[in-house]
Amino acid sequence: MSSNFRTSSIIRRVCEGEPRAGSALNLCSLLVAANALSSILAVVTLVSYLAVYTPLKRLTPFCTTIGALAGAMPPLIGYAAATGKLGPEAGMLYGILFLWQFPHFMAIAWMYRDDYARAGYAVLPVGLQMDALCPGKRWCPRLPFCP
Repeated sequence: MSSNFRTSSIIRRVCEGEPRAGSALNLCSLLVAANALSSILAVVTLVSYLAVYTPLKRLTPFCTTIGALAGAMPPLIGYAAATGKLGPEAGMLYGILFLWQFPHFMAIAWMYRDDYARAGYAVLPVGLQMDALCPGKRWCPRLPFCP
């Protein structure tokens, strides 16, 4: 067995294990220091991001919507940790952050579109064929905030 193989397998084990251990520790911390609701919301966020959004990035440009669902969860987690429940204020915070995700991500995706294309990610905007959808995806989330 070569030393390169041993080193790479050790690095791989650390890279796979550390995020899992960190996630478990953080979920337990939320459960102990806050409450079960905030911990459950964090589990939902983690699973939806890792098990749904991440694999969809290579399959469909509409993964951005799924990612926005997970990406808007932190205010819900914080609200639940602070109050022990979810109220209308939490829903409003979630809605604002959910809608904000689209123009934010579109700007990043446009800036790094060549990198995303090389990686095989089908995120919006994907090449020139998706350009027609991008203005709508950029402006529609802003409409609820217009007087």
